[in-house]
Amino acid sequence: MIGWDHPDTASNYDAFCAAHPRYRGANESLAWHAGLAPHHHVLDLGAGIGGTSEAALQWLSDAGRVVAFEPAEAMRNVGRRRVSDPRVRWVDACPEGPFDRILCGAAIWQMLPIEHTIRELASRLSAGGALCFNIPSSYLGEPDSPGGGSDANLHGLPALLGAASNAIGADPLPAPSAISDLLRECGLQVERWRFRQPLTQQEYRDWLKIPVLTNHWFGPLDAAERARRIDLAFRGVDRDSWRWEAWSGWTAWRPPAPPSYSLPSHQPLTESQLTSGDLSRSGLAARAETDGYLYFRGLLEPDQLEPLKSRVAELHRRQPVPPGAAYDDPRFLDLQRAVALLPEWDALRRHPAILEALHRPLGQDIRAECGDVCRVVAPRAPGSATPPHQDQFFVRQASRIWTVWIPLDDCPLRLGPLVVLPGSHRQGIQPHIENRVADANTSGWWAASSMSCGDVLMFDGCAVHRACPNLTCETVRFSADFRYSRCDGRPGRASNESSSVDG
Repeated sequence: MIGWDHPDTASNYDAFCAAHPRYRGANESLAWHAGLAPHHHVLDLGAGIGGTSEAALQWLSDAGRVVAFEPAEAMRNVGRRRVSDPRVRWVDACPEGPFDRILCGAAIWQMLPIEHTIRELASRLSAGGALCFNIPSSYLGEPDSPGGGSDANLHGLPALLGAASNAIGADPLPAPSAISDLLRECGLQVERWRFRQPLTQQEYRDWLKIPVLTNHWFGPLDAAERARRIDLAFRGVDRDSWRWEAWSGWTAWRPPAPPSYSLPSHQPLTESQLTSGDLSRSGLAARAETDGYLYFRGLLEPDQLEPLKSRVAELHRRQPVPPGAAYDDPRFLDLQRAVALLPEWDALRRHPAILEALHRPLGQDIRAECGDVCRVVAPRAPGSATPPHQDQFFVRQASRIWTVWIPLDDCPLRLGPLVVLPGSHRQGIQPHIENRVADANTSGWWAASSMSCGDVLMFDGCAVHRACPNLTCETVRFSADFRYSRCDGRPGRASNESSSVDG
């Protein structure tokens, strides 16, 4: 049997993480839900090769510290090599604490009995501290949703390997409700959340090559022979198939707990590619119709955005727009007037790559200047984030609009990117209470991703969307909203109702 302290486990785990986003996405979500502050003292429990520590470091200042506890020497050695940040200290025994945050990414399900583990961890929290961990939902008896392709549940590979199921063997875990009850019994305030992302056939194949995960399938076979058999079986599956993989997460606070601003259920934005050819055009149009949004990584060059960001930052420095400023606030209006006169603003609005991408959902004849806004989102004001709403509700025109949202600099989750509710545009214009959609219409899997400078998110005017809060302490988020419609004024399928409320 091959364990976590085997060199083949550590090397294959490292190779998998370098090639695929499974653990990186889960760790980024975990750190987001942990509510980390720059000065926090953090315990990374079951640190593995340091993925959770890496995610936590993005939130910490030079004053923050991470203790990475990993009992398996082979994994710990790889982790030390990968994560050599001086703020991280690697240890082979669990320290007593207290800690501001205890994070456990994809590991607590191995620390059985889990009831004992949770009680021990709760005793290591400082006042106002939090324990934050995640578990693959399938390990809790919650089946994953099918994805796409002819093998939409990814059952083909285990079947060809002679396995009874595609679930990795693990001892039974308590039900999710029982885990929440246990945390409350420890005197903690509990928030449960969910994250999911696509798992491709290739990703699943490479994950199975981490030998510790397939001992119950392959017994005494070494890692090389297991990999050979997995590759052989892989020849017989549909390589384009994928399924959703969900993670259940908990953030449990020792009182007093701060307000929560993270999303209860979220998934990454689906990336689109702007390539030539009829297939690309029809595929993007179909995705726009199904999801109500298109997301392009690197559609623009970052150096094309820097001059505009510099000009906007200077305008804001001269006359700051306060957090949560209303649309009729004179300082907000002054900024909009000044930005509208900038040639860099108009050049971005009419950028050929943006217009080309908009041809898919709107057609060839596009009208710009349908309500453009420059956003300045200050730190230390998470409660002022824009709530869930639809742009079409506030735009007084019958024709279908699409909004293009562009961060003017890198925009990780902690800085507050825009997020969208996929498929919500198909419900048409929904009732709003003041400036937001009723809560009953905002349930589901929100699409949220860290965005880089040059990324572009565009969405249907009826797509429900919101801003994540700026959770940083010093960084201002600058972004651009541009709105477009058809020149012929033709209404969109989901946008043929009119609103009687001003936005």
